[in-house]
Amino acid sequence: TCLHTASGNNSFGVVRELLSRGARSTWTDRLKRTPLHWAAESNARAAIQVILEASDESIDARDAAGQTALAVALVRGQAAAAEALLEAGADPLALDRCSRRAVHPRLWAAVLEARHQLKLQSRLPLLLWRQAVLATRAETPHTPEQDTSSSDAASS
Repeated sequence: TCLHTASGNNSFGVVRELLSRGARSTWTDRLKRTPLHWAAESNARAAIQVILEASDESIDARDAAGQTALAVALVRGQAAAAEALLEAGADPLALDRCSRRAVHPRLWAAVLEARHQLKLQSRLPLLLWRQAVLATRAETPHTPEQDTSSSDAASS
């Protein structure tokens, strides 16, 4: 929709106008992504804020893969979008269809504790967001057999 395109381009004035004329933040595209997903994917913080000022009903909406806008932002490394969504109350522990979380629970607890200990009021470093993404990626467990097969292949 026009709202999706404006959100993805961070055209927050157009987003505001479309919402005021009846566009809905819950409308989805063919992948079941809301305008909030589009804004999160392109790090469009201003568009995110305008959408959430109009209505927060789509904040934890899931797309066809079960990902929330926050998960999309974190997977793409979009720190400003992730921060805006978290500040607005997005659920960092929401599960997608594969039972993966946007942020690993232990990392999220550590982030909250660090903010409390350091009395941080605003931004967390991008490094923490990247660690959150890496912590949630599904990886195969490391086994000793992999070490031997890797060294055997290297010596061949």
